Amino acid sequence: MKNIAESMHDFDRENFRRVAAGLPEIQEEQTQGEKLKALAGLFNGLFRELCAIFPYLSNKPQEDLDEMRRQWLQSFAENGIWTSAQIDAGLRVARQQEKPFVPSPGQFVAWCRAEECAAVGLPNQAELMELFYRYCRTRGSYPDAESFPWPGKIDGKNTSQSSANYWIVTTLYQQMRASGLSDAEVRRKAGEELAAMALRIRRGEEIPEPKKQLPKLGGKPLARAQSLAKIVELREKHGLRGAKS
Repeated sequence: MKNIAESMHDFDRENFRRVAAGLPEIQEEQTQGEKLKALAGLFNGLFRELCAIFPYLSNKPQEDLDEMRRQWLQSFAENGIWTSAQIDAGLRVARQQEKPFVPSPGQFVAWCRAEECAAVGLPNQAELMELFYRYCRTRGSYPDAESFPWPGKIDGKNTSQSSANYWIVTTLYQQMRASGLSDAEVRRKAGEELAAMALRIRRGEEIPEPKKQLPKLGGKPLARAQSLAKIVELREKHGLRGAKS
């Protein structure tokens, strides 16, 4: 199945609702109809697979299935799950489940991303957050971010995997510091950064090695006491003397 991200931008609300509910689409033009059929086929195929994995789904009333399809379609659109390859990744995890419970749309999206990341050598979101917290706790023990023991290094040398980990974590750290992000916001952005990095790797893009970065400004202003302390620190560091009184 080809990527359908471009198709989503052209859908009007009525056709979006009709496809999500499993209804025939309103074909205003041939190309629009073809796009809608591709989208409907993608989700119809997904639900056939889910019914095979979780048989009790077949006993649900059609109204419940229509609402479930609508919710999943909306969740996929909001979280960037556009292709059959991504959905196949989520289904691989679904087939490994021992419990016969249908996952929530959010859980299935997480499965899609986890498998997608594993396929290109990236950590899943939980592993990334663990690495992020470890970096936050111990970064003061290293002279700079580049010296941190990024997972994926071989004999102390960077690889595409360690470079990807470096860029994702340091980007998250800068965003957290600059914008005062909450833990929930960092987690959400971690998923976005993983998805973006996985896409870059799948496209064959070369991930640059770590390099020192200038801090991104734009967060909350320092309090007066913090500003004075920073001035004193800079004077001592550079051997400067204060103004004579």
